[in-house]
Amino acid sequence: MKLLTHMQKTFSFFIWKKSPVFFQQIIGQFLMSLGKIRISKIILKSFVKRYNLSNLHLYKPASGTTDYKSFHDFFTRSLKNPLTAAYPFIWPCEGQICEMTKVNENKAIFVKKQPQKIIQILNCDYELFKNHSFVNIFLHNNHYHRIHSPISGTICEIKKIPGRFDFLRPWLYKKSEVSYPALVNERVVISMTDSYNKIWVLCLVAGMGVGNILLEPLIKVGSSISVGEEVAHFEMGSTVCLLAPYDLENQGYLAHIQPGEEMIFRSVSTDLHSGTLS
Repeated sequence: MKLLTHMQKTFSFFIWKKSPVFFQQIIGQFLMSLGKIRISKIILKSFVKRYNLSNLHLYKPASGTTDYKSFHDFFTRSLKNPLTAAYPFIWPCEGQICEMTKVNENKAIFVKKQPQKIIQILNCDYELFKNHSFVNIFLHNNHYHRIHSPISGTICEIKKIPGRFDFLRPWLYKKSEVSYPALVNERVVISMTDSYNKIWVLCLVAGMGVGNILLEPLIKVGSSISVGEEVAHFEMGSTVCLLAPYDLENQGYLAHIQPGEEMIFRSVSTDLHSGTLS
């Protein structure tokens, strides 16, 4: 395992990170094309066994067929039943939390020797979000790769930020630099307001091999959205960054989360019956 991680680091930092974006895109499209051919499904059994995926009964092929047509069809699998959220604020995806902090407490991350702040990941105004909580969620290859709305509210902005396709794996970086790829990689940033008129930001970050970040057709500026509603999906590996307007209860490094699980805050209590927030 240590040898594999060392090899990944060597390839990531000395070859892939130095490659031009067009080369990364070509390789990414090639890998995705391989994953879409029918013969690619032969690796599914070993993949499921390798990651001990025991919850596949909850999902169906993205193609809508009864059996997976390809590895890509499996990777982009969807829920058999729509996600029903039991809470007003939920985690938007399956993944591992690799950074959680307050925006105004974050240390600088260096990009080409220049200090950057995590707020620049989202291309947002620092003054508007300095008191927000920031979360970086890494989606591993074996995770469910569809993203759901963490809140009920209204979509107020969608923007695409072009960039690189560097590796996202958090164990390839120092803990203090784990959000570096989200500063330089291609991403789609979705801003929305909740029912209390607080602004949330969901940032979908492309990684190595990602050819597309696909939004659902109804996800448009001005649209209303319900908590748990599907927002987008990744066609290959990815990261989701989140800005929440409340003080999130801290999670351990690489803590595992699931879409639909309640998002817990330290300084907010919600009364669902009266609709008030304090």
